[in-house]
Amino acid sequence: MNFPDAFIDFLNKEGVDPKVYSVETPRYFIWNTLYPLETDTIEKEFPGVLKLEPPYDYIIGIDLSSLVAVETLDINPNDKVLDLCCAPGNNGFFVGVGTKLSVIASKLGDSGIGSVTGVDISLSRLNNCRSIMKRMKVNKARVYCTDGTTFDKLAPDELPNIFEPFQKKRKTKLQKSDDPTLFHESYIFKRRANISCNSLYDKVLVDAECTHDGSLRHILKSCVEFNQWDNFLKRIQDQAALEGLYDLQYRLLENGYKLLKPDGVLVYSTCSLTQSQNENIIRKFLRATPNAVLEDINTFLPSKVQPGKVTLPKCIRFDPLCSGISGFFIARLRKLK
Repeated sequence: MNFPDAFIDFLNKEGVDPKVYSVETPRYFIWNTLYPLETDTIEKEFPGVLKLEPPYDYIIGIDLSSLVAVETLDINPNDKVLDLCCAPGNNGFFVGVGTKLSVIASKLGDSGIGSVTGVDISLSRLNNCRSIMKRMKVNKARVYCTDGTTFDKLAPDELPNIFEPFQKKRKTKLQKSDDPTLFHESYIFKRRANISCNSLYDKVLVDAECTHDGSLRHILKSCVEFNQWDNFLKRIQDQAALEGLYDLQYRLLENGYKLLKPDGVLVYSTCSLTQSQNENIIRKFLRATPNAVLEDINTFLPSKVQPGKVTLPKCIRFDPLCSGISGFFIARLRKLK
């Protein structure tokens, strides 16, 4: 496979083997468990390649690595969860925006007092995110369109069981927020007036903006198949732009940690294989934040997926050559009391 010289130079500088892009990775999918599927039904339509005819709106394709980032949070039904970059992607390429919020919401379940708050700065990607959330019938969620580096809304103190009856009124007027950054909220927020929001978050996910060089689907389909290298190469060849990206990643991590409660867990992840956007960001943050500690996350890994090499202990990197899935980096941090 022939790549532009500038891309090869970028990989060599970061110590990334170009052979990672020769790996054919499987496609995984999720579905809303409110709509259970029998195994026989899937296998009948899925003899090696998934072929499901519409209207299977409750099935969404996703990279396994993205799911592992959510699994690493170890969510329980009472957690207040913040997804600080809830609609990642590049110019609308990633159709799976909203899947992370859907998975987080499904882990919260229906009976606890927990909730999920999503934040992203891209209006177009949030439109896709909202569409998927509606298709997946996501409950206990709210989404803000604003800058994740300055977002400062605290978590709802608690949300009721979604099956708990509302006060009996013939026509309950839906609540309207006076916050211009509030982009979308699920039905339970609209029906419940005066939900107090004074809590720091139990779990925070910072799936940071990156160069997407670890996403095989992006590189092979967008850049190689459709020959759309220009924007990607322009970005990785512009050192000032890269430094701006590193600064953005650090500030997202910094703000997510600020909103995390003591003894809470923050997961930082990117779909980049580079050290500059991963280990270097975490090292810098740990030096500046004495009460932040890295935690081992091997117990959260799928049994059939082996992580690749990292230069910072307790972090993991999915390398397509040894993991069989797209490139992805994950670090789990705990805020000491």
